Parts: sequence; C-alpha cells; structure tokens
Amino acid sequence: MQQVRLADPARLELSEQDSRALFEAARALVTSAGFGFAFGAASRWYLLHESLAELATASLDRAIGRSVTTWQRPEPEAGRIRRLQSEVQMLLHVHPVNAAREARGLAPVNSVWLSGCGVAQHERGPAPAIDWRLRAPALAGDAVAWGQAWQALDAGPIAALAAAAARGEAVELILCGERSGVTLRVRRRPAWQRLALRLAAPPAPWALLESL
Repeated sequence: MQQVRLADPARLELSEQDSRALFEAARALVTSAGFGFAFGAASRWYLLHESLAELATASLDRAIGRSVTTWQRPEPEAGRIRRLQSEVQMLLHVHPVNAAREARGLAPVNSVWLSGCGVAQHERGPAPAIDWRLRAPALAGDAVAWGQAWQALDAGPIAALAAAAARGEAVELILCGERSGVTLRVRRRPAWQRLALRLAAPPAPWALLESL
C-alpha cells in the first residue's frame, strides 16, 4: 500500500455520463451500509452519515501524488469508511465503464477518496473569489510555472487589491497552504492612517509563504 498514490481526479477526463453510471452501480452498496449517497458532479459524489461530522480527512490537493496510507486514521469511523471503500473498489474494478475507458486509452476509475467531512455551514455573505492558477504547478512540483503564476497574480488581482487599499478601501486576501492559511485584511482607513501604513515595514513575503 505504500506504493499506492492518489492521482489527480482532474486528469481522469471523466464524463458525467460515465460518472453517473459508476455512481448508480455503487448506490445500492453504499446505501445498504447505512450511508446517504448523492451525485454532485463528474468527479464529486456526496456521502452522508452522522459519523462523518467530526472525522478528520485530508483534502484532495494535500493527498494527490502521495501514498494513501499516510492519511489513514485510527478512529473506528475511519475503519468503517475504509471497508466501504474497499468494497466500492472491487465493484469499480469489474465495471464495464472502466473496461471501455481503458479501451479508449483512459485511466480506470478504481477508487474513491473521502474529504471535506463536517457539518454543513450556513452561507455568510457572498462566496469569495478563488484564483486557482497556483494549484496545477504546485501539485506538479513545477517551480518555474509556480513562479510565473505568482508573477501573474502579483501583476493582476494582487495589484488590484493593493491599489484599492491605497485608495482607503477595505480589502481582504486569504492565502491557503498545505498546513494552514492566513487572512490579510486592510480595513477602510483615513488618509493619515494610510500614510502610516506605507511607512511601516511590510512583512517578509517568503516568511509568510513558508508558514503555510
């Protein structure tokens, strides 16, 4: 199992039609185990059960490219999920959709990954705007592309936020990394306070990124 690594689902080229066929094949198995089961999107299905409310799981982006055993939890609830996962894997292994995918030169869908467990939260205002351009180079370990993505961010949305802050507007930037996240917030300020902020020493950017 140490050699089994999680692949990026985005690279599966999984159509909604194929995903729904696999989902329907797994539905009876999952629901008979006492779980609610719902289709979300081609690469996302939803599992519902009260035991998942506080189960710690690793996000896809954190686990992609790494051994799946790294993220196995000792809790009884996690063991139950692993047993269900094994049964789903056996079902997927023999499904005609995967045989057809392999015949077309595509990778089979041979497992599922559980992440994002918890209790649904009420929305608090509009959803934040998320820029994904750092994701692909980070997952691929491509330092050159990662640096280029940062340059594009600095020249685009980050420059726009800096300009808004210089005008005294309230702005917020959230940076998320593998281990943690940080929120950088500038509240609406009068001109004299904005001048004081310009004179203050800014935080070291690399130290900030390394803390994530």
